[in-house]
Amino acid sequence: MNTRFSKLLLSVVLIVALAMGLLPAVQAQEGKPTYWPTEGWRTSTPEEQGMDSAALAAFIEQVPTLGAIDSLMIVRNGYVVTEVYWHPFQSGMKREQMSASKSIVSALVGIAIDKGYIESVDQKVLDFFPAIEVKNLDANKQAMTLRDLLTMTSGLNCDITQGTDAIGGQGLGLAGSPLMAADATQVGLNWAVADKPGMTWRYCQINPYLLSAILTRTTGMDTLTFAQQYLFAPLGITDAGWNVSAEGVALGCAGLQLNTQDMAKIGYLFLNNGRWGDAQVVPADWVRRSLQNYAPQRPWGIPDVGYGYLWWIYDTPFGGFFEAQGAYFQHIEVSPEKNLVVAVTGTDMTYHVDNIGVPAFVEAILQAVKSEEPLPPNPEGVTRLEAAVQAAANPEPQPVEALPPLAATISGKTYRLTNPNLLLAEGDVTRLPKEDWQMATLRLDFEPDSATLTLESESGKSLTVPVGLDGVYRVSSSYVGTLAAQGQWVNDMRFALYLRRLEQGPVLKYTLDFSDGTFTGTAQSARPGDAFAPDPSVLGGQMLP
Repeated sequence: MNTRFSKLLLSVVLIVALAMGLLPAVQAQEGKPTYWPTEGWRTSTPEEQGMDSAALAAFIEQVPTLGAIDSLMIVRNGYVVTEVYWHPFQSGMKREQMSASKSIVSALVGIAIDKGYIESVDQKVLDFFPAIEVKNLDANKQAMTLRDLLTMTSGLNCDITQGTDAIGGQGLGLAGSPLMAADATQVGLNWAVADKPGMTWRYCQINPYLLSAILTRTTGMDTLTFAQQYLFAPLGITDAGWNVSAEGVALGCAGLQLNTQDMAKIGYLFLNNGRWGDAQVVPADWVRRSLQNYAPQRPWGIPDVGYGYLWWIYDTPFGGFFEAQGAYFQHIEVSPEKNLVVAVTGTDMTYHVDNIGVPAFVEAILQAVKSEEPLPPNPEGVTRLEAAVQAAANPEPQPVEALPPLAATISGKTYRLTNPNLLLAEGDVTRLPKEDWQMATLRLDFEPDSATLTLESESGKSLTVPVGLDGVYRVSSSYVGTLAAQGQWVNDMRFALYLRRLEQGPVLKYTLDFSDGTFTGTAQSARPGDAFAPDPSVLGGQMLP
């Protein structure tokens, strides 16, 4: 065969193979994308991307002992090497990003500046709200700029002693929050000033909320619509939501809902300096500036941590990375050095930036990166990894002991609740009337290994929720979201019910003590340190005739 023709044929074969995703290891060698996951991610064995499948399997097997994680997706060189969902969470489910939403707001501000809707980060915040008469006005507040909001150095006094942690603290309890007021922007602009902007790093929920309000005012679109047009659509993200305040502004500080695969797309966009295919979706210079440290002090005094434009930045002994981070362990982790993106969702407040959880989690994954070149095939490791993924998605049912006699007595009986706040999933208050998520009545119907929970709201809407009694959550769809429930008889008189709304994450435990046509009990978080738990002494009910 002609040598020139042979080389041409080989080039054509390589191009076709790359287009079909048949040579995933080429990307690892060149460090450049061989495709863009707009229509979906391509997969690869860890070894093809220089990672150890056995090490990843060992880590996934250990996850249940570390904390409550719902999903994990690891992308190296643009290829998914691991994707796992712990029951009852499932592929395709959206999860509220909590404070990881802030990083997406930052990206949107950069896009808005690039599109000419906003002039620069040096614009004064108050200039965007000329019709609002601002209280506590002084020179410091007048000097506050978009840059100060982006870097959490606004100077606003975000001390929780001002009355709520909804603006000042690490949590985001929306019930009763100023962010849920009909004039939330006014409330935020009225917030007292502690010092000159740029001097002090304070984690302040009102900062990204004001940025969201500014995006809405300058673009003429709500924040979600703007995101869908200029950020999500180019990436092929078609299933996103964003909770809004009572005045109709996307929360900004929280409330964005994405599935795990789309979370990874955001990370991959920033890994590639804002470029997606032939489009520069986020300006490269904005990405660069977003990932610089602007915090005058170490956030919360934590070593190795910095803060950019609403992105967290780590410089640790085992490598540098940056992340979007939200409560209950919602994270988009990016390691440019390792060409690695990790998307993870969870339900556990013990995983947070201010403890060892975040760096230790990333370190464990980075340790599975062994080479910039493909490793030899490891069929045993891949088999172990696949088994770990399957075990996470399919927990083994446990034997169910015989139900106590009381189960038959109360089965099918309806109880009127003395307190309607049974389903306290606070994300609901941003999109549903209060009467829809406050429950008026409760009924339990028992079978040998399962039960059915029936709830009726104050507005008359009904929820039918399957409940596993064998240690395995049952999953059902409802107007409040995707619910997962399991329960067990603690003794002959007490039933414990575990209920989750999977879009948000917290696990709530209801302990019900039945006696003489009534029940009393508690509602509390099943996880310590949960800032979203309802009052642990509020439940009670009276059996209806």
